[in-house]
Amino acid sequence: MSTPKTINSQDILEWVHEKQLASLLQDAKTQIDQEQLAVEIETETDRLMDETCQKLQTLTLDDEVQREIGHLLYKLPDLRKLRNVYLVHMARSAIELLLASTQPPADASTPSLPPKLKHRNLTIARRIRRRIRYEIFVNNSQSTMLILGLAGFISIFAIAPFLIYLIIQGTSPSLQVTSSSGQISLQPSRNMRLQLPGGKEQMLDANAGYTLVPQVSSKAGQPPTPEPTPRADASTPRSDTPTPEPEVAPTPVPDAASTEDLAAPPPAALLPLETAPAQLSQQVPEEQVGEEAGQESDRPSQPTPSEPTREPAGQTSEARDINVVAVDEGTLRNTGTFFENVGIRLSLLLIVVMGGALGSSISVIVRAQNMVYGQRPEPLVLFFTGLLKPIIGIAFAIFIFAALESGLVSVGNREQTNRTYLYLAISFVAGFSERFVQDILMKTEQTMTPLSREDSTKPLI
Repeated sequence: MSTPKTINSQDILEWVHEKQLASLLQDAKTQIDQEQLAVEIETETDRLMDETCQKLQTLTLDDEVQREIGHLLYKLPDLRKLRNVYLVHMARSAIELLLASTQPPADASTPSLPPKLKHRNLTIARRIRRRIRYEIFVNNSQSTMLILGLAGFISIFAIAPFLIYLIIQGTSPSLQVTSSSGQISLQPSRNMRLQLPGGKEQMLDANAGYTLVPQVSSKAGQPPTPEPTPRADASTPRSDTPTPEPEVAPTPVPDAASTEDLAAPPPAALLPLETAPAQLSQQVPEEQVGEEAGQESDRPSQPTPSEPTREPAGQTSEARDINVVAVDEGTLRNTGTFFENVGIRLSLLLIVVMGGALGSSISVIVRAQNMVYGQRPEPLVLFFTGLLKPIIGIAFAIFIFAALESGLVSVGNREQTNRTYLYLAISFVAGFSERFVQDILMKTEQTMTPLSREDSTKPLI
């Protein structure tokens, strides 16, 4: 059997960083093309602005034409952001049509255009302006939809795991335990299962009180096994004056001289709770209790860990003094127990998911400009891109987490390594490398089914 290869955590970060740099080469090339296109559009809009201003100095325009030319010139800065040369040419054509439909000066020999032709040019210019305004609106909505998709992704895969972890940690069973006059009162906050000694269970209802009376066993050296017994009928009259509590002496244990059982008062001397639907008790013969009390009345006693101890009236008993376990029936608690049973630390897994989500979200934000201005997809496509594309980074982060936890790749000395910060850093870089995962899948597909020349030249997003 081959031993796992031992590598340093720094080597893992450097390896992922190198792959990330290789995957960003295509983005850098696309960025250069976009910058060149931006310079070309900026030059074209500046030329259009200068030519229009020079022509306006020698022409007389009516109100409608001035208004349309002003709207078109006002849209030129937004056309630079669109980086669409075709829309710039459309704006130039509309301005030239409007300038051609103006009235010439009074001393000019060239007659003016007919009213019908002038009205037609004005209508075409207005349609061009509306089209430019629509394209600008769609471009702004594309960025908005991408941001909304990313916000939804971060809420689901970054914030929600953290809240789930807090909820799981905060859903421990709430069982109020008090001890008064030798009886132990249980007050559950919701329905839960109470595990008793001997493997027996008792269901506790929410907002109901219970009384647990610990008793000694009839045989020395054996732990008691309380059995749930129904309480007396509610119609039975009950005295308002509590019965005096008898003196109880500790019970000897033959096997251990330093550990003895401490007897509790008989159930008849207890005052049950007002709202208790049932009472957990065990009957002990009175003659046996008196005999054991007479034998060990002069010896100091120390309760065994498995037996409940008797405390003075009014003193609160801690949960460790009672040999019962409250088990929550909630789904979230069972979910955390499931991960523990299969050997997965839920806290580390959620940290990996959050780190991968943040890293992949930043990767999408960095390449958002290429997504919006590159292929110019529909706004709904961009929304689902921002919502679902970063999942690739989360999957890659979970894969690295599984490889490290399985022992396939050793991370140096685990005892001297802060695993929380290590997995957070690795998952963040792995999530940021979601483009690297896509490149690996593309290369794998090329080895199995070679792409055509047209498909191989398409940019990867």
